[in-house]
Amino acid sequence: MADDAEKAARREKHKKRMNKILFKCWNLPDAEPFQDSSHPSCHEVRDLASVGQNLDKGVYQHGRSGWELYAKDMGIVYNWHIIRRGKYSSRAKAHLDKVVGFFSKVDPILGELVSKSKPSDDSSDGGVKKQSSSSKKRKTFERDNTDSSPRKKNHLNSIEGLTISQREKRAMELLATHLEECGGERSQSNNFRCKVIQRPGGRYDSVFFSVENKRFKSMVDVARFLNLADDRPGSGGGSRTNSRGSSRGQKDSEKRKLKRELDKLLKLHTKAIKALDDHSNENPVKQLPLNDVSMMDDGSNAAKAHREGKIVPSSDIEAFPGIPSHCIPDLFLVWDFLCTFCRALSLEPIELDDFAAALSFRPVNVPQASSHGDSASNIPVYLSESHIALLRLLLQDPTSENWWWSILETPEMIEEEGEEYLNAIDKKRKTAAAVVKIDMEALLAAEEDMDITTRWLLALEDVRTRKPDNTGPIKSAVRNAIAVTTNQYVKSYLKKAMRKWNRKSAGLVKRAVVWLVDRIREARPDVWGRSVSAQEIAEQKKIVATEAA
Repeated sequence: MADDAEKAARREKHKKRMNKILFKCWNLPDAEPFQDSSHPSCHEVRDLASVGQNLDKGVYQHGRSGWELYAKDMGIVYNWHIIRRGKYSSRAKAHLDKVVGFFSKVDPILGELVSKSKPSDDSSDGGVKKQSSSSKKRKTFERDNTDSSPRKKNHLNSIEGLTISQREKRAMELLATHLEECGGERSQSNNFRCKVIQRPGGRYDSVFFSVENKRFKSMVDVARFLNLADDRPGSGGGSRTNSRGSSRGQKDSEKRKLKRELDKLLKLHTKAIKALDDHSNENPVKQLPLNDVSMMDDGSNAAKAHREGKIVPSSDIEAFPGIPSHCIPDLFLVWDFLCTFCRALSLEPIELDDFAAALSFRPVNVPQASSHGDSASNIPVYLSESHIALLRLLLQDPTSENWWWSILETPEMIEEEGEEYLNAIDKKRKTAAAVVKIDMEALLAAEEDMDITTRWLLALEDVRTRKPDNTGPIKSAVRNAIAVTTNQYVKSYLKKAMRKWNRKSAGLVKRAVVWLVDRIREARPDVWGRSVSAQEIAEQKKIVATEAA
């Protein structure tokens, strides 16, 4: 398949190149005599229009032979005028030199072939003698027809020199005569038109078309279409032959139509089966409830809970007793999450019925003697295991330092630990140097509404999670903070930091923003929800300003 596609592409490329050369020759100055010849020939090409027709029909095949035939025909167009020595001979010589140059760019041998190609029939009005060489087939044809009447010879000679339009006109006259001989009228031929087609071998075929564009291969078919009987002698055999051929063609066309219809039906059948399967999967048939207890007892925990009465019997859906209908979507969501990430959570997959039974489990007061028996083993521990697994996963999160302390810190813990808890970070912290020079004491001393401070700090917190090459979001976050804050020192600091912003990397801007947010976090613990006294806040501001100086 790849070779065929490559050959087709190469053939199309060569055809475009031939068309380009023909277009150049057609657009040469004063090329009208060579575009359409006034002396057409049935045996060879004498004008550029005929060359274009052969090119459209695919006469010039792909390869060396096709290019040689194309070059020969192009040379004949101009050499015919040169040999004939007419009034266009000098113009033909000038055009031939340019055409030779066009073909020499493709291959020098093709240029020589264009210049040396001669027409096979050099007959002209000026009295140039015919060439003695003629085909054997033509000689044999003339020899076989020596006994024929002069009328027949004159008829053949008159047909040979006709153009296509003249042939179409003559075919319409013959059609009118044929319809009249079949018992019709000559005016009936006005409802038809004729089209003459030239075959590659030189033979001409006449095809007739009705007003409705119905095609007829012969005059006999037209007469049969008009319900006219052909009573001429010898016409019966031809009509039978044509009828056989037409019937065979009709059978083949009917077979092709039936095959296309069958293919359509098979495709529709496949689509219908697929749609039925999708419908059955989306809307499963509801089975009737089973009354047989032995069939319901499959050994699962849900069956045991049903048998012992530990599950609330009231339910909106029979498949999950004890679970309300509005909780069913959440049940599916949680169960799917735990089963999908069972390896990450170190949990074993559980059936949906067992998970629903664990959620709807209701403990029953049992005697002390049987507390270590079967009833204790039936208590579902899957929920406890899942909760422990989720807590373990949260604790292992490397980014938990950014949010875990704000959740765990409560007013009670702060009151118990006192100043040691507030200064715990200061003892372990090693303050980094500031990226941009700033008067930290003046920045912290400037008064600003706490809501506004919280807003621009949250806007700058987004920079912490961005990569240095993600410059767009970093720039927008800093601009939002500049627009929100009313602290002039913060605005000047962020504007200085933005001077070092680069379209490809914003690492320095990110470092400056993160440094500022960390210093504000240390100096203003009350912004993050801590209940701290004004004296403690003043001490924290003094410590942060001293370290940043």
